[in-house]
Amino acid sequence: EDNVNALQHYLRTTAEQPEYRGEKLIDRPGRASDDITSTALLNAVGALASRTGPGEVGLFYYSGHGSRTSISTKADAVFYSEIYDRLNAALTRTNPPPAHKMVVVLEACHSGGFIDHLHSVGADQSKWIVVSAAATDQKAYQPTLSPFDLGFFTKALTDRLASGGSLHDAWSGLPGNLNSWSVKTQTSQFFGSNTSFTLRDPDGDAKHRQFGPGP
Repeated sequence: EDNVNALQHYLRTTAEQPEYRGEKLIDRPGRASDDITSTALLNAVGALASRTGPGEVGLFYYSGHGSRTSISTKADAVFYSEIYDRLNAALTRTNPPPAHKMVVVLEACHSGGFIDHLHSVGADQSKWIVVSAAATDQKAYQPTLSPFDLGFFTKALTDRLASGGSLHDAWSGLPGNLNSWSVKTQTSQFFGSNTSFTLRDPDGDAKHRQFGPGP
């Protein structure tokens, strides 16, 4: 929850996106009422794609457990292919006209697997920007004792984004090993050809307002 709140804070303040339309799903440990099923998550992803209008940008942020082929809630798993299919529908539709771009940020173990899937289906790199917390064969770590309650990836990425520049600038400035507290290696991955795209709204007109959900 702290990870998603950190990105939400960045969007509302530094990025000047206070009016973004989004949905936040929280799957809190020990609270059965918060259990998010794969159906609920995929419905939210589908709703995000539908709400992302012609020429708009959609943002999907996930923080939680992951594998080489899926992310998972307490209830069950959601395959990267299922997420891709729903988001890609907004980029390939003809009526209404397609969305401009989909941005996916994954704070999860083995989250590079989503990028592997994009490569396997030949996804158009001009239509996607994906930043993963770790490579396909790596875990993503969160410190248990620290002055912040964020994953190494989300903390480093939001710090870099706050200093300005594009998503690619922020990613390229991340440490080669995000996990500086142990010998375990965690290396963020990037997919996309637009290295100048930014989530910030320099004109103050909230032109990229379509963000969410963040389970």
